Formats: sequence, structure tokens, C-alpha cells
Amino acid sequence: MNLKKRIEACQNCPLSQQNNTFLPLFGIGSVNPKYFVIIDGIDEDNAVLGKPIGNEEELVLLESINLSGLSKQDFYITSIIKCGTAAKNNKYVKVCFDWIKEEIAVLQPKKIIVIGKKTNELCLKFGLNNISYFDTTLFQLFRCGRNKRDTFVKFLKDTSFGL
Repeated sequence: MNLKKRIEACQNCPLSQQNNTFLPLFGIGSVNPKYFVIIDGIDEDNAVLGKPIGNEEELVLLESINLSGLSKQDFYITSIIKCGTAAKNNKYVKVCFDWIKEEIAVLQPKKIIVIGKKTNELCLKFGLNNISYFDTTLFQLFRCGRNKRDTFVKFLKDTSFGL
């Protein structure tokens, strides 16, 4: 069974076993990415869409990628937690983090980008090192306007240096 199907069939925690509304979500993007982006948890609206990132946040991310001179084909985006209902339930992140490590092993990106302070702390806690970290969540980028987005574009440009 491929990784996507295994993640979607996950029954590794009580939330996935009780969850009748949302499947655990696989990331979106390139299967041969330069950049592997880990974002904060999924909310129920995103889970209904069947992807780890909401439409508005995705537009902000894609705009930032374009403005940085990079291509969306170079990116894979996943969430620190896979179940839509678990977004605010960090005690289950360890179970999901094993999936993230497997996604990284399969996709073999050149850079790992973590967006959000709490997500960064969890990545470090579970042993993911050698990451580039941006301290604002995608939701905050969407809500905060042009200054924060310009800072994120600069971050992407700096992160891509040498690749």
C-alpha cells in the first residue's frame, strides 16, 4: 500500500478511530519537492476540503512563492497533525509525526520549512533538525497583511539560496 493510502487509513490513535467525518489528510504538492513545508494543525474547514491548507491560506502561500521567484511545483505542504478533528489536540502529534518522517523519507526534499512557532517546537521535540523556521502561521499571514507577507517572501528567497 502506498504512503498516501496508509495515511488515509490510519487508525493509530483514538481520534482517528472515533472520527467518522474526516479522513487523516495526506499533504499536497509535488512528489519531487525541493521544499517540504510543515504547517500548523488542520481546522475542520480544511479537512472538509480534503487538504491540509485552507483556500485563503493556500492563495497567500502561492502568492508568496511566486513573489519569491520560486515555483509551486517545488513545494510539498503537509500538516503537523493529520486528522482534522485533532488540530487542537497536541497529545496526538507524536503519532502523526511518524507519518511526517516517512513523508520526508519518501519525498527526499532538499529543505524543510516549518511555519509557526508551536509547529517548530514540536518538530524539534520529535527530533526533526536542520529545518528553516518562520515564526508566523499561515493563518496569521493571511490576516496580517502585506508587511508580514513581504517578510515571508524574503524568508523564502533566503531559504532558497544555494539550491
